[in-house]
Amino acid sequence: MRNKFRHFPILFLLSSSPRRNDAFIHTRTNFIPKVSRHCDPTSNGESGNTCDPIFFPVGKSDFPSIVKSKQFFVDNSNYIRKFEKIGEQIIFTRPPRWGKSLLLSMLQSYYDINTTKEEFDELFGGLEIYKQVTLEAREFYVLPIDLTVSVVGDLRSIQQAMFNEINGQLKNFTERYHIVGAEIIFGDALASLVNVVNSLRNQRPGAKLYVMIDEYDRFANKLMFENLDHYDKIIVGSTSEDPASSPLQAFLETVKKIKTARTLIMGISSIVLADASGANIFTSVSNRKALGSAVGFKEQDLVRGLEHISLSPSQRKSALELMRKLFNGYRFHGTPDDAPLFCSQQCLHFLAALADGCILFLLKDDYWRNVDVPKLLVHISDSNCRISKNVFSVLTRSSITRRDIFHLVSNYSIPVLEGSLNTEYRLNDLINPVMNIRKFDPQVCIDRSRAFMFSHGMLTLAPRRSNLSESEVELVIPNSLARDSYFTELDSMVELRSFDIGLVFDAPTAPTIQVFLQSIVNQTETLHSDDFLEDVLQVELESFLKVLVLRNPHYRIICEGSVESRNYLDILLVDTVNDIAVVLELARIRYKYILDLLPPNESTSATRFNVAKLRAAVECKYEKDLLNLQWKNYSNVKQSVEELLSQKAIQCQTYVNKIRECGFHEKVQLIVSSKTTIYSFAVVQVGERIVVRNCDLKKQQ
Repeated sequence: MRNKFRHFPILFLLSSSPRRNDAFIHTRTNFIPKVSRHCDPTSNGESGNTCDPIFFPVGKSDFPSIVKSKQFFVDNSNYIRKFEKIGEQIIFTRPPRWGKSLLLSMLQSYYDINTTKEEFDELFGGLEIYKQVTLEAREFYVLPIDLTVSVVGDLRSIQQAMFNEINGQLKNFTERYHIVGAEIIFGDALASLVNVVNSLRNQRPGAKLYVMIDEYDRFANKLMFENLDHYDKIIVGSTSEDPASSPLQAFLETVKKIKTARTLIMGISSIVLADASGANIFTSVSNRKALGSAVGFKEQDLVRGLEHISLSPSQRKSALELMRKLFNGYRFHGTPDDAPLFCSQQCLHFLAALADGCILFLLKDDYWRNVDVPKLLVHISDSNCRISKNVFSVLTRSSITRRDIFHLVSNYSIPVLEGSLNTEYRLNDLINPVMNIRKFDPQVCIDRSRAFMFSHGMLTLAPRRSNLSESEVELVIPNSLARDSYFTELDSMVELRSFDIGLVFDAPTAPTIQVFLQSIVNQTETLHSDDFLEDVLQVELESFLKVLVLRNPHYRIICEGSVESRNYLDILLVDTVNDIAVVLELARIRYKYILDLLPPNESTSATRFNVAKLRAAVECKYEKDLLNLQWKNYSNVKQSVEELLSQKAIQCQTYVNKIRECGFHEKVQLIVSSKTTIYSFAVVQVGERIVVRNCDLKKQQ
C-alpha cells in the first residue's frame, strides 16, 4: 500500500502545480540551520579522532549509501545549480577516477521525483545546495544508463551485451516508477527505450524525463585500445550516413529522438562522441570555467580528511605535503591557479591506508622525502589511478605524437591555443593522420594529441603567466605520480640498456658516440620525418637520455632547454662517479634540403615518394660521400655536410672552453669541476644517418 500511495501526489502535481507543499517551498529559498545526522563526513574531525579505513569510500560512487553510512564526503553540491543553468543536453568529461559517477549519483537523488521530502532532507540537509534548493529538485523521472559493457567476443556478442545492459536498466526504471505494459525487447534495446518512454508519457502526462548516461565511452575506450577493427564497426559504423550501422551511434540517435527534458552524459573524452557522429545535439561543457572544480578534491578537503585520522600535527603536515607532491597540480578551465585539484580516488586510497596504519612509517621524521618516487608509489599508489598503458599505446602509434611525449619528460611546459583543447577530432585523426607533405600540417595532429592527453589527465593547465596572450594556455605534467607513469612507459619504449650509456663514458670516441646515437635514432620515428624542424633531434635525444639517466642516479644530464638560455650547449652528459663529461652539439639536415639528391624543381618540396628515394640514397652512401653532399642551409646558402660539421665542432669547442673557464650556467658548475675530464663531439643527422666528429682539435677523428 505504501508504494501505491506515494504516487498519488506525483500524479496530482504533474496535472496541476509542480510544487509539492508550502512547507517545502520555504526550505528552497531560505536556509534553515539544522544539525546534520551525518556531520562526521562533512565537518571537521577533532584532533585525535580516529576512524576505520572504510570511512573513506574508495571506489564507491553510491551517493545515498555514502551519506547514510556517514562516510567521508566532499560537498560539491553547489555545482548542481551550475549544471542546471549551463544546458539541457550536455556532456561533461574528466579523467578516470575523478568522481564523475558519484556526482551523477548525487544528481540522480537530487532530481528524482521519487525522492521524498524526508529522504531529500536526510541526503542534502547538511550540504551547500540545501541553502537554496533549485526549482527543478525532485521534478524528474530519472533514467540512469551505465554503459560499462564487456567487449569480449565478436561484434554481435558485444552489441548484445550493450543491449542487455540498457534493457536491464530500462526494466529497473519501469519497476521504480511503476510503468506498466512497456515491452522490453531482448534483441533491440533501442526499441525497448522508445517503448518505455512512450509508456511513461501515456501513463504520466507531462512527465519530465532526465536521462543520465554514465561511462558512455568506457566500452568504446576498451575497443579503441584493444581492437580497432571492432571500434570502427561498433562506434564509427560502416558509414556516417547510416546511424544503424553503429550501435552506439544508433543509441545516441534514439536518445535524441525521444526528446528528453534533460540529458547528461559523463565520460573521459569527447572523441567517442565525435566518432559516433549522431551525438551532434549534445554540447560539451567540460571546458566551461563555471565547472572547473566540479569534481576532485581541494586542499581544505584533505585537511578535513586528515583530521579524522589519529595523527600528530607534524604527521598531518607531512601527509599533506606528500599528497601535494604526488597527487596535486590538476587545473581545468576555471580552476583557480592558486587552488589546484587533487585526484579524488587517489587521495581516498591514501587516506584509507593512513587510517589503516600501514603507511605511517613514511611520515616518521618525513622519511618519505628520502625515498625515490617510484619506490614511494609502490607503498601508496592506487594502480587504477595511474595513466593507462593503453593511452600511451594509442598515442605512440603515430610518430607525430611521440615527439610531445618525449618533449614533456624533459620538463618543458607546452604552449597551446586554448581553443585547440575544445576542437572536435576523431580517433583516426589522432592515430592515422594524412601524411601528404604538401598539405599535411603537423601542428594540427600535435594539437589533437595534446587535447587527448589533457582529457586523460596526462597533461593539465599550468598557472597562467603574464607573457601569454589571452588565447594561449600552457600544458604541463601535473605531478610526480603522472610523471612516473610517463617514465615507466618510456622506459619500456627505450630499447637501450645501462650498459649502452656506460660505454659512452668508458670509451668516449666518435665511433662509440655514433653507434650510441644511431641506436636511438633508429627507434624514433619522429626523427625520420621531414615535417619536423631541425631542433627535433635535440628534443628526442634529450628525452631518451633522460630515461636512461633515471635508471642510473650517478649520471646527470643538462641541456639547452634545462638551463633556460639560448646559445648554450645542446646536451651535456656527466658521470659524477668517474668525473667524466660528454658535450654534444647537434644539427639536423632534412631530406628536402639535400640539393645533390633532388631535381632542381623539387629542392624545397619533397613528396613522400621522393623522401623514400632519398632515404635509400642516403643509406647506401659511404661516410666520406655523405660529408660531401651539398645542402641549402637556413640562410639559403649552399654548403656541404662537412662544412656544417666543422662549424658545429668549433662552436662546441667554444662552449667547452667556457665550461673550463667557469663562465657557464650555475647548473653546469654544480656537476662539472676543474677536475672533470670533458669530451666534446659535433653531431649532424643527415636524413636518418648520424655523423659524429671529435671536437678536440688536437685529436680529430
